[in-house]
Amino acid sequence: MTTIKTGMNSMLDELKETLVKLSASKSKLKLEFDKYKKECSKVLPDFDLKKEKKEKETNICPYCRDTVEVPVFWCGYSLTDDSNKLTVCEPSKKTPHCLRCAKETMKFHKENNRNIFKCWGNCCTVSSRNPRAYGEMFRKDLNGPPCPEMYSLLDSYKVGKTDCRLCGEDCGTITELANHILKECPEREVKCNICNKLIIAKNMKKHHEICFKFCNLCGPEVRITCNPDGTTDHICPNLKIGHCKFCHNPITIGNFEKHKECPKVIARNLVSQ
Repeated sequence: MTTIKTGMNSMLDELKETLVKLSASKSKLKLEFDKYKKECSKVLPDFDLKKEKKEKETNICPYCRDTVEVPVFWCGYSLTDDSNKLTVCEPSKKTPHCLRCAKETMKFHKENNRNIFKCWGNCCTVSSRNPRAYGEMFRKDLNGPPCPEMYSLLDSYKVGKTDCRLCGEDCGTITELANHILKECPEREVKCNICNKLIIAKNMKKHHEICFKFCNLCGPEVRITCNPDGTTDHICPNLKIGHCKFCHNPITIGNFEKHKECPKVIARNLVSQ
């Protein structure tokens, strides 16, 4: 019993020493923190560490966990309302996410054959194929900035990120950054008009060297250029336009003139005397 009691007393003494050391470390850290805060206050008179931390946290995208680049919010169908009307998702309106994150999220669900998915706040379902699934619902230009009114307000106060995260270009305003992301950024994905695959814009020229359409009658040596309406200017010389009713061989645009001298036609025109 005496041995056990002695061991316990020894352990208690060690714990007390540890607590004293921790307390001293805490006091030292508090002194350093107060010193840091005081120095910050000298440089920035209105500096508030808690406020600064809160502002940083509210400006973080819930998807990529980086500073929000061109803020947007979801528009979906409420899980608690049976009206089936498209409404603004309140959680994502209070904490907007990046335009790129919205597009990537919709792309992910489309590739996995999901027409709808839940917003990150779990309050509504969002369509992965509706162009009005994010941004201001009643905007006129679906190919332009998704929240023009909000961007105009932020730009007037010069608030928000204006440089492109992928190519680094500073666009000056959020509105211009939105246009840059959607239409100009060399790192954006665009659909190839030949194979319909998404290709990085700066790589499209190189992609067209290996991706092209050709006439299956003329072969890969004859590349075909498609017009915006889907038509081509290619007149195929090997296209079959009919059969010769005498020799039964196919007649094409290329052999039409030559086939006028079909030997079987000539033979039928011979007469005996």
